[in-house]
Amino acid sequence: MPTIQLLKEAADNVWRELIELGPVHRIPPAEDNLYIVSRKQVKELRRKNLPFKEVNLRQKKL
Repeated sequence: MPTIQLLKEAADNVWRELIELGPVHRIPPAEDNLYIVSRKQVKELRRKNLPFKEVNLRQKKL
């Protein structure tokens, strides 16, 4: 499943859209705004031109 990072300036609007589309799983810490979502949710965010960044957790330094 895709992992995305919500941009702070648009996090509230994108968050509302995400939860309307289906389940969302937060990856701690909360300040990082990282979430595991479905491909459908990513597709809809793109279709609506909402800002977010896809993240590869394997490359992210912990």
